[in-house]
Amino acid sequence: MPSHTEIGEFIWRIADHLRGDYEKADNEDVILPFTLLRRLDCVWEKAREKIREEEAQYSGKLNEENLKKRLAKASEVQFYNRSRFSLVELLKDANNIKENFGDYLEGFSDNIKEILYNFSGGKEKGLSPIYETLAWKNLLYLITKEFASESLDLHPDVVSNHDMGLIYEYLIRKFKEGAAGEQYTPRDVVRLLVQLVFADVEDSLKTVSGKLVGIYDPACGTGGMITEAKEYLVNEWGLDASNISIYGQELREKTYAICKADALMKGENGDNIKLGNTLSDDQLKGRQFNFMLANPEFGTDWRKIEDKIRTEAGWGFAGRFGAGLPDVGDASFLFLQHMIGKMAPADKGGSVIGIVFNGSPLFNGDAGSGWSDIRKWIIQNDWLDAIVALPEDMFYNTNIATYLWIVRNNKPEHRRGTITLVNGNQDRFRTLMRRNLGKKRVELTPATIAELVEVYRDGKPVPELPQDNPPIIKAGNQTPYFTKGGNPTPPFTKGGQGGFTALEGKSPLTPLLQRGEPNKPVPKLAQVFDLEDFGYTRVTVERPLRLRFEIDPEHLANFQRSSYFIGLLFTKKVGEKAEADIAKGKEKQAAILTALDQAKALCPCLDDREFLHAVAKALPFKMPGQLIAAVRSAFGETDETAAKVLLKPLEPGFNAVKADANPGDWYQTDSNLRDEERIPLKTDIQAYFAEEVLPYAADAWMDRSKDRIGYEISFTKYFYEYRPPRALKNILTDLEALDAEAEKLQAELRA
Repeated sequence: MPSHTEIGEFIWRIADHLRGDYEKADNEDVILPFTLLRRLDCVWEKAREKIREEEAQYSGKLNEENLKKRLAKASEVQFYNRSRFSLVELLKDANNIKENFGDYLEGFSDNIKEILYNFSGGKEKGLSPIYETLAWKNLLYLITKEFASESLDLHPDVVSNHDMGLIYEYLIRKFKEGAAGEQYTPRDVVRLLVQLVFADVEDSLKTVSGKLVGIYDPACGTGGMITEAKEYLVNEWGLDASNISIYGQELREKTYAICKADALMKGENGDNIKLGNTLSDDQLKGRQFNFMLANPEFGTDWRKIEDKIRTEAGWGFAGRFGAGLPDVGDASFLFLQHMIGKMAPADKGGSVIGIVFNGSPLFNGDAGSGWSDIRKWIIQNDWLDAIVALPEDMFYNTNIATYLWIVRNNKPEHRRGTITLVNGNQDRFRTLMRRNLGKKRVELTPATIAELVEVYRDGKPVPELPQDNPPIIKAGNQTPYFTKGGNPTPPFTKGGQGGFTALEGKSPLTPLLQRGEPNKPVPKLAQVFDLEDFGYTRVTVERPLRLRFEIDPEHLANFQRSSYFIGLLFTKKVGEKAEADIAKGKEKQAAILTALDQAKALCPCLDDREFLHAVAKALPFKMPGQLIAAVRSAFGETDETAAKVLLKPLEPGFNAVKADANPGDWYQTDSNLRDEERIPLKTDIQAYFAEEVLPYAADAWMDRSKDRIGYEISFTKYFYEYRPPRALKNILTDLEALDAEAEKLQAELRA
């Protein structure tokens, strides 16, 4: 029996017939609907004759509505086709295949036609776009023949619902290869996420007989996550499938169509699968769900719906986005807030959310930003339960680091008030695939999944462990090598030495290997933190402005070009009154220049207060604040040896002791010296300032009015451990051994 990958490749090759007649990007408009039609034919094949008998018996005796209900009941699969055709039967009349194909599509029940409209461009265009272009290019018969082939057997007893879902995902991934941002979740990642979500609710679900369970995905794609979740509960835990309902919403018409059709073929309620933008048009408004899973596309731009999102954010917590808004270039936290808004109350059992993120939600945004405020809201409410870091190279279209967040309002007692970080991004969890799938080079084994789930469930720190047999990863796509006693051995398959046989074509010469070392410690696997460990106060540290004054021709020319000096001659009046104002302005200019000439004797002057007093004393009028600012700007140069600049330099009664005790009220700040300190919430701010700032800037002070509380999560900070490089002599020894081995092999070849 062929695997889902082999079936997917068979279908993919059918697209070769479209080459030259279709743009490559348009191939999916043919392949996807025909794959769906073939599956529909196979699913309801056993009921086909019964439907035709019912149609013949009751047509004309029942009104159309009642007849449709009777046919739906007779089909046993929630859909039917009233035409006399299937893909196989269409081939019997090649000359009329175009007309018959139209009858075939129109013969489907309304729920299937609603799905097919998503491949034709909408109901207003009808179903003909699915086949008309093929007919016009004389390809309809050929493509129908390929999909009706016995080699493409999609009957449920041959291809399970689970495998059919994988086939859809395989095709969509192939069509979207290289498309930025469009991530399709590998099933090993889905399995891990599902098991994390259900990690400690087994007893509560099993002990309550007949308990209804709702599983929801707001970015459901083809429905892989919600389907996998339900199958896990049914197959692994033995729950009654009729008590579990799946729900989802999908933005793209074609993936929505596949998801809904797949749900119908599995006996699910197709009305629970919705089409539309979840963030701007929630089709399941007001609904709450026990379990939610999602992998929203990384870096999804929400500019198109920005007005709607900001309007709802303005409602505060009466809407979904009251905690804050992330950057418009990334909607990840919008999806999480949306899901949190659908959590059932904790006193009614609560909800568990599992969501796939890249690194951005961990640390993007400083304190006071939307990113940080959303993290603060989630953490302070004790909803964030755990984050599991995945190995890199796990996804088809990206090799960036990814993380699984578990968010819930029903934490087990022993994990309340804490957050568990699990570091799955380490070599021991990297199982290289024999064949890359796009950028996916690594997969999670069942053993790896079980270990990560158990670590999460325990909610306890897992320190370094000795690693007696560390994997040695070879460049490229090959299987890992393992060490025995520190010596590299070729990869093995079952049978042969110790139950294993060396793979053919694998040389024991391994110059590209990073050799493992026995007893090398494995990086920490898990750490448990208090909620406050991720929080910090962003404190603004100010320092006083210090100016040295110099009056020379260059500085004087700058002053005379200043807006204040020139503005003395500006007037809105006209005629004689204008002339009078201008004359007064010229008198002021002359008086200022005279005062500056007298103050020149003090220069270079390192005391702002002394210099300005000298200028003010020489003026025939009170020195205004605008003139003070202009003089400082034109003649002052920053100098760390100068005296501190006062906010009110001309006021009497200055007391240096009193000013230094409360510098923010007395001294002008130097914006170029302004700094910010991130002080952990558990650290005393005054003590931190005294120990970490004042020894290096004795004149600094904190402007506590600008304090902001922020939250961020850095896996690098918590899990990075320095490993010194190998000793040079050991490296040289290895190189010499490799040289000797190479010479030996060459000698054998020459012999």
